[in-house]
Amino acid sequence: ADDMASDRGCATFPVDEVHKIALLDMRLLNTDRNDCNILVRNLPEGKCELIPIDHGGCLPSRPVVQWFDWCWLEWPQMQQPSS
Repeated sequence: ADDMASDRGCATFPVDEVHKIALLDMRLLNTDRNDCNILVRNLPEGKCELIPIDHGGCLPSRPVVQWFDWCWLEWPQMQQPSS
């Protein structure tokens, strides 16, 4: 990986990459997706790929997710329709 999401502005992330992370976190009920748990790999033509890491908060025994558990929840890409 070339970077962490916390070191970049979320506006630089492609919509489909953000949606992939969101779907993964919702399916696994990840309760610890902060922007330090997403790596960024630079791709040709100025694009990037998001790589989720640290899945220790997945499938909790008590299924409760707070708004702050998912860093991507307030990112502008989440306002876009899924592809």
